[in-house]
Amino acid sequence: MKNTVLILTVLLLFSCKSSDESKISEGIKHLEFKIDTVMVDAKDEILMAGSNLYMSDLSKDKQYLFKFDDKQYLLEMIDLDNLELVRKIQFEKDGPKGLGNYLNFFSYISEDEYAFSSFMNSLIVNEKGERLWEFNFRNQKFEGEQLDEGEDLSPGYTFTKGKDEFYTRISKHPKHSNFIAKVNTIENTVKRIEIPQFEKLKDFQIHMEMEGRGMMTLHSSIYLQPWNDDLIISNNIFNEIIIYKSKEDTVIERNFESKLTPNSKTANFKTLVTSQEEMGAEYGKMKSQIEFGPFLFDESNNRYYRLSNLSKLNPDGEFEKSDVFLTVFDKDLQMIGEAKISEYEKSPSSSHFTKDGAIWLHENIDDELGFIRIKVLENS
Repeated sequence: MKNTVLILTVLLLFSCKSSDESKISEGIKHLEFKIDTVMVDAKDEILMAGSNLYMSDLSKDKQYLFKFDDKQYLLEMIDLDNLELVRKIQFEKDGPKGLGNYLNFFSYISEDEYAFSSFMNSLIVNEKGERLWEFNFRNQKFEGEQLDEGEDLSPGYTFTKGKDEFYTRISKHPKHSNFIAKVNTIENTVKRIEIPQFEKLKDFQIHMEMEGRGMMTLHSSIYLQPWNDDLIISNNIFNEIIIYKSKEDTVIERNFESKLTPNSKTANFKTLVTSQEEMGAEYGKMKSQIEFGPFLFDESNNRYYRLSNLSKLNPDGEFEKSDVFLTVFDKDLQMIGEAKISEYEKSPSSSHFTKDGAIWLHENIDDELGFIRIKVLENS
């Protein structure tokens, strides 16, 4: 097994401003990173997780990584404690136990319960392919409150309370929506929740029209993550977090101030284009600005981490390397420090995660599955 280790210590800067006037934690004065690279033993099998972790998820205890191969309809189960492939689970594409076409989302629910989604439908099946739950994002009829005309639910959702409840964003193409939905799958109800902070995100979407017809829209990334009984909402555009208090049905905004990076992107690109080439060019302008990642909870240290990055374009307009930054938050989501990770220069994929006190980042090593692990050692 390939294993390289690097330890570096940097000064950690800290500051925070918050509209939620709870206590501000004392800042961490120094931060030490321990960085290593590990490989997964594929047991002489072809492991598609080596190429990417698109459509993947972790078991609740983070021992297992599940990666779905949408070409062969195989679910790869990888033991992260022992760094080895455990098994492959075969699913069907068509027929009574078929998962259907154009799958774009996968979620681990519990042992022998897996969720798959296309743009229209979602279902939960066991490993035999037997359907345990089905849902239609466009035509679902709810009890009580309904979606407004023209509104749809996004297939990128976040389950809470097992599979009894999920949150997702409400879309209203081509118009901008400031709402998320809370769906109770047991009672078949939907609750529309307004997030006023979404209004400013409408300036960070690129819409392509050809011959007067809407063809494609690139939106900002919205991250919905459970937080105790509540929901934390963040995005890749602004240095902020939004907390939805479920019992109180209230929204709290918390803004952070970085001393190392800009605190938001700027809308210095066209929002309406007429070709794919023009869309790619304008999207590059947006992506080359600060990019904030999702919040990651480290159970070992009772902290939250977030990676952000500034990507650099080469003369050909391709991304070649990134400045990567780590921000540390306490368990109450108060910012307590930030630092640049000088030894890591890749744009972090959206599928990175925490385990055993470290941030795990997918690494393709000669088409084999590897991880770069950044262990955060904090000293007051």
